[in-house]
Amino acid sequence: MKHYFDYRLEDGGIAVQFCNALSIEEREMHSYHEILYCENASTVFYTENEKTTLCGKQLLIIPKGKYHMLDVGVAEEFTRLKIFISDEVINKLPVCIFSSEIRIVTELGSVVESLIDKVCELMRRVSDERDKFYVFCAVKMLIAELNLSNIKNYASDKIDKNGSEIIRMTVLYISQNLSEDLSVNALSKIANVSPSYLTHEFKKTVGIQLHKYIVQKRMVHAREMLDRGEKPTKIYINCGYNDYSSFYKAYLNYFNTPPSEKK
Repeated sequence: MKHYFDYRLEDGGIAVQFCNALSIEEREMHSYHEILYCENASTVFYTENEKTTLCGKQLLIIPKGKYHMLDVGVAEEFTRLKIFISDEVINKLPVCIFSSEIRIVTELGSVVESLIDKVCELMRRVSDERDKFYVFCAVKMLIAELNLSNIKNYASDKIDKNGSEIIRMTVLYISQNLSEDLSVNALSKIANVSPSYLTHEFKKTVGIQLHKYIVQKRMVHAREMLDRGEKPTKIYINCGYNDYSSFYKAYLNYFNTPPSEKK
């Protein structure tokens, strides 16, 4: 007999559901915003105006109040990840990934793809508050990355497009250089803008303070290295810390547990 599961976590206006089934037909029009990802099934997705067959790695971004139907007619086990987002969270985003219409994202990008994989991996084994906290860190970073991609592809007239490009390049640089100096002064020199402009544009564009974003990225990287079996006393340099003591304090503050304790 196959193992079936249906896990759901909630935290601060965001809920995450990770489940599998043999087949499904859902007709919905709900009061929350939804991000939907089906891992391994050919799924027929209906809206009021069209029918689309989904396969491979694609995301559905569904604003609240929009009718849609999901149909997997073949009896096969498949897995789906659903992220439910309240207006409370949406209203904090300076530019929202949810427009007035349903969107299908077919080109996820390596960062978004890795974050989805991380959320799915964590939901398969979540067992305590530390894991739950880590799930929502990854989900919030996923929302931030999707928001940034949305700005790049669907920038509104109210957003300075040059500023958006600077932030996009800054985010890329941070992801590729977590062990380097990522201070505001260093990043502003690389972007050739003032520190105040960079911090202001970053918060406006991404929806999170630059310093907090860098800490999130470094802590996620640290946790991934710990999960691979790396020693905490060996990885702090790769996470941009000058000494183990500073890294230890940052990790303890972020995860509420020392880096030597992991699942």
